[in-house]
Amino acid sequence: MGSLKGFCSLMILLIINIVALSTNLNPVAAQVDVKTCADGTMTKQCGESIRLRVAMNVGPPPTKDCCAELVKVGKPCHDAYVQ
Repeated sequence: MGSLKGFCSLMILLIINIVALSTNLNPVAAQVDVKTCADGTMTKQCGESIRLRVAMNVGPPPTKDCCAELVKVGKPCHDAYVQ
């Protein structure tokens, strides 16, 4: 009986993995290359401002325009920048 429960648990995990792998998922932040993420859509000044404020906690907060540029590059890139 115990081995049947273990087998069922294993099969459920296998099915979940198959479903998760077969869906078209967006890349997570860890899979995104930050250097090529913006691909020219974010100005160097905005990127530097966000990097200094988020990573080093120095400098003024990014402007609304810089925040809009960061959102424009997409969620995986945004997550990669703020991690």
